[in-house]
Amino acid sequence: MNALSAWAGAVALATGIVQLDDNRLDSRLPFDSPVFGGSALACIVAVPSTMLAWHAWRGDQQTDRVAVTTGALLAGWIAVELATLRELAWLHPTYAAIGAGLIAVGMRAQRGAPSR
Repeated sequence: MNALSAWAGAVALATGIVQLDDNRLDSRLPFDSPVFGGSALACIVAVPSTMLAWHAWRGDQQTDRVAVTTGALLAGWIAVELATLRELAWLHPTYAAIGAGLIAVGMRAQRGAPSR
């Protein structure tokens, strides 16, 4: 679900389907570019989340490491987004918690603890 929402957000931002509050927030994007923002979202969040889903689907032994990396990228993305946009929305704590959860689950699996 995280990968799908990241892809949808990246496409919506880059194509202008979704605009940020009367262009006020658009001007805070790097290079004032929703296309750049959408591309960055795709590269930093959507691609790693897709890779995590793929590893998990296959039952790959690297899933735990990919989960930690994906969670760290997601948490980092939220931190940078908050610093750049200087606005808090409901999705920020939600996705920060998802990132922290991915890190926790991945680290627990790496230590050999049983996970659900």
